Amino acid sequence: MAVHPAGQRGRALHHFPLGIAFSLALLLLPLPMQASASPSPEVPASPPASYTFTGDTIQIPSGSNQTDARAIIVQAPAQFHIAENASLRLMGTLANAPGSYHGLHKTGHGTLALANAGTLQGNTLLYQGVLRLEHSQALGWAGRALQVSGGTRLEYADGLGILHGLQLADLSIPAGLPFDAPRPGAHPGVQWVVEQGSAVHQGDLLGYLPIWKLGRGELVLDGMALAYQGEFHLGEGALALNNMLGGSLLADSGTRLSGQGQAQSLRLNGDVLFAPGLRQWPGSQSPASQLSDRSVFQVGGDVHLSDGSTLLIVARPDGMSNRLLVGGSVHLAGQLHILAEGEWERSVSYNIVQAQRIEPGSAFADWLLSRDDLDASLAYAADRVILTLSPRREAVAWNVQASGTAVRAILLDDSRFVRQAVLHQQRGGLGLADAPRAWAHAFTVHGSRSGPTASGQRSLNGAILGMDVPINAVWHGSVYGGAQHTRWTSGDSQTPASVNTWHLGMALTARRDAWQFTTGLAYSRHSVSGHAQLAQAAWRQSLHTSHRAHTVQLFASASRQWRIGDTALTPFLELAWISHKTPSHRYQASNAWLATGRTSDRMRTATLGVRAERQFALKQSGSLGVYAQAAWRHADTSEQPWMQWQGSARGSVQSGHTAPGVNIARHALQTQLGLMWQPQRQWQLSLDYAGQYAAGDNDHQWLAQVEYRF
Repeated sequence: MAVHPAGQRGRALHHFPLGIAFSLALLLLPLPMQASASPSPEVPASPPASYTFTGDTIQIPSGSNQTDARAIIVQAPAQFHIAENASLRLMGTLANAPGSYHGLHKTGHGTLALANAGTLQGNTLLYQGVLRLEHSQALGWAGRALQVSGGTRLEYADGLGILHGLQLADLSIPAGLPFDAPRPGAHPGVQWVVEQGSAVHQGDLLGYLPIWKLGRGELVLDGMALAYQGEFHLGEGALALNNMLGGSLLADSGTRLSGQGQAQSLRLNGDVLFAPGLRQWPGSQSPASQLSDRSVFQVGGDVHLSDGSTLLIVARPDGMSNRLLVGGSVHLAGQLHILAEGEWERSVSYNIVQAQRIEPGSAFADWLLSRDDLDASLAYAADRVILTLSPRREAVAWNVQASGTAVRAILLDDSRFVRQAVLHQQRGGLGLADAPRAWAHAFTVHGSRSGPTASGQRSLNGAILGMDVPINAVWHGSVYGGAQHTRWTSGDSQTPASVNTWHLGMALTARRDAWQFTTGLAYSRHSVSGHAQLAQAAWRQSLHTSHRAHTVQLFASASRQWRIGDTALTPFLELAWISHKTPSHRYQASNAWLATGRTSDRMRTATLGVRAERQFALKQSGSLGVYAQAAWRHADTSEQPWMQWQGSARGSVQSGHTAPGVNIARHALQTQLGLMWQPQRQWQLSLDYAGQYAAGDNDHQWLAQVEYRF
């Protein structure tokens, strides 16, 4: 068997220790092989108890998925060609014939699965496609290796413990062995997959091809990997590195990294959870029980932590913690989560990060402590980060007030103004016609809001612009967008807030006879500027935040018009579903901060009402219309949003939750009165007043609308 690695690998091997070089010689030792002499049979329909390889190749055609329970006897190399979109699962054992030391060769882009233990004494070579291992002894004798070429996929089942060495290098397919044409733009590296659970690789790892760890499961790398000189990409799931890795390690967003191993360099990209020094990611077992003198993750070169990453540090009162040891420089960023277990009687300090150099100006953006009976502090030196945990001496709790609780309720409730602008144009005005129609809807709102711990005044100004286009005789489509500015002034003027909002949406309306149906979707993006106040006895501290929030709403309306003389009477029903999300954010001051978790609020509303409208012809030209509308709205939601928080001030750390803010009225009466002037057929102007009345929640709205029909 000829193995032709690229020149890069040959140069890297000159730096291996003598013991590793000897291991490589054993793994790469040529094995006796017989040439293929017979045609390539397919698996028989009624197989005998065993099958013996004598130089032939088992081929599985494309689209065929087969299972074979026979014992496989290897007298000559066991050669399998599994075509693309095909699979073969071997449930029998693989064993060598007496005097044979041949292994297994796999070509083709399909999947070969080994489901049983074997005693194979030769190397397994994966030239193409997918090899799935479902038993820890599926590859046979642990003294041999699994050789994997670029562009292939290696899958480990849950619970595996593989002792074989793994060599990653480009392999040349021997002459006479069937193979599939290379895929255009195929990935040059090896995909190493653990779909679920956990699998352990205990054998050596060597080679130079890049590795992509995929699948939601955890790969535990316990074997020596110093001879691996490629890039290890943690793309999905979790990796526990518990030995030396000669190459670089990159972790992508959404992954988890742990272990007591070593890498040449480390970079965390995005939302990565990193627990250095823990042999596996904490599960049901207490993380503190994993701590020992070896609870260290080492990096020979540089480390880069991204803004979205999280470093998990577990600490005990005996001075033991996991830590990160770096031979180069460290760029600090992201969050630090501190999990403290035990009883602290005195202050204890921990060197959680040690490096040749901490990049100047880099630091953790935020940190959270799992205990509210401890105080924590961080000190940044030129070559280390020191965490100190102390038992809390001061038991006086903070009083926290934040504008976020009121703003969330206000934005959730005020989502109705977008719906009302769209539905008002469809239900009244120039109405739907065979020609496109443009409209503008401007509004200003003033109202009072109250709740158990917050009350104040809310004002709002905004505008919505839209275009209606006929699709056919029944259906009309609408697109619209707009902006609004909201100001909230609390009753004590201590936690004001302002919000700038952009709206974008679309709607479909169907009209047949006197019936009309409308359904729509709207997205709103909010830029929030708010305040919070910390109080402890006579001490007061004001903090500020700037963050974004998002609202999505779906709505539908059905109405039916009757005419009584010159008056049009239109009962209607409106339904809406609203979702408002606020990400985690911080309130900040020069000597204090308050961090809040992400929140998700939802509300469903149903509005039942009736609209009466009458038109009067003017002597000069055009017409004047008057209308009145009354409705009853029911809202199904949390009436009093609250907020979890953790903060730092005056040398201590506390956590808790704010009291509920303002109410969202479950039941409210809505009224609207308006004048519509149509000087010409194409134009219409209207002025309206609208009000919403509920216990502790009164809004007064003035509207101006312009419509033009093309």
